[in-house]
Amino acid sequence: MDFSFTEEQTLLEESVARYMQNDYGFDERQKLIKSELGYGADNWSTFAELGWLGVLSDTPPVSEELIYSKSSRGFALCSMRSMERSRYYVQVPLSERVKDWSD
Repeated sequence: MDFSFTEEQTLLEESVARYMQNDYGFDERQKLIKSELGYGADNWSTFAELGWLGVLSDTPPVSEELIYSKSSRGFALCSMRSMERSRYYVQVPLSERVKDWSD
């Protein structure tokens, strides 16, 4: 099984790293966390435009173990944040439409 990144996934990895280094470093994140809003609305608009959104859910985790899946079509992640909270993330090309996915 080949776990190497596709060209598109490599470009995504590089763009995330570049953004985090140049526009959303540790000091910037700490400043935003301590702000009245608690996050940077402009940053989240950028994340949405780039398709980097995930979901934090007040639901029990599906597993105590991290579940990660990668394919040529994208990747998915399920993780436990606490016994009552879960994080879900799906990264697919922005051209993907959920209604077109098979069950």
